[in-house]
Amino acid sequence: MNNRRSGRAPLKLAVNYRTRGAFLVAYSVNLSKGGVFIEAEPLPVGSDVRLSLTVPGVGALEVDGLVTWVREANSAGLPVGMGIHFRRGLDVEHGEAIDRLVSTFEGLEILVVGSADRRALLRRYAASILACDTVEGESLKTAAVVINDGVDLVIVDLDTSGGDGLEVVRMARGGAVPTPIIALAGDEETRDWARAMGVDQVVRDPPTFAELQQAVLAALSRPTPG
Repeated sequence: MNNRRSGRAPLKLAVNYRTRGAFLVAYSVNLSKGGVFIEAEPLPVGSDVRLSLTVPGVGALEVDGLVTWVREANSAGLPVGMGIHFRRGLDVEHGEAIDRLVSTFEGLEILVVGSADRRALLRRYAASILACDTVEGESLKTAAVVINDGVDLVIVDLDTSGGDGLEVVRMARGGAVPTPIIALAGDEETRDWARAMGVDQVVRDPPTFAELQQAVLAALSRPTPG
C-alpha cells in the first residue's frame, strides 16, 4: 500500500513514550534530527504518515512524516521497522510545554541489578552518560518495588545476578507498559534468551563505556507504537 497516491489521506500512527525522561532522550537523539525510527511492520518507502507522539506531561504532538527507509527481518537481530522523516518540526504550540518539561526535569531513574562490583561499575557509567538517579537492586524485593513505582530504565547483569536477574527481566517486561531493559551477558545462549524475552538492548558482559552508552541511548530513545 502506497499512501502517496493523490487524494489519499496519510496513515495515522500513534506513538507512545513511556516516560518524560525517555521522550527527552529521544528528543535529543532522534527527534531533533528531523525524524524517528518506529518498530512496526514497515510501510513502503514514500508512504505518508501522520504521527501522534504521546508524551507524558505534554500530551499528543501531531506531526506529518514520510517513510524514507525500512528495515526488514535480518540475521543481525536488529529491530524491524521504518525510518520516518518529519516534513516539518514539532508543532510550535507545544514549544512552551516542552520547554517547561525540560526546565523541571530532574533526571532519569535507572535500576541496576547484579553483583556489588558490577552495580558500582554500571552506576559510574550511567552517571557519565546522562543525568540520572541510579538505584541499586540489592535484592529481588528492592528491584520489584522500584519497577512497580515506575523507573525509566533497567540494566541487568545476567551473569552476576543469577535467578534474580531473570526474574527482574520478567517483571520489567510484564507491566502494562513494559520498562526498557538492557541485559548484559557473556555467553550467546543467555543473550539469545534475553532477546527472546523482548529485552530492548543486549550487550556483551562486561561492557565497555561506549557499548553501554550506545545501548542506553538506543533503549531510551525508542518509542512504541500505540
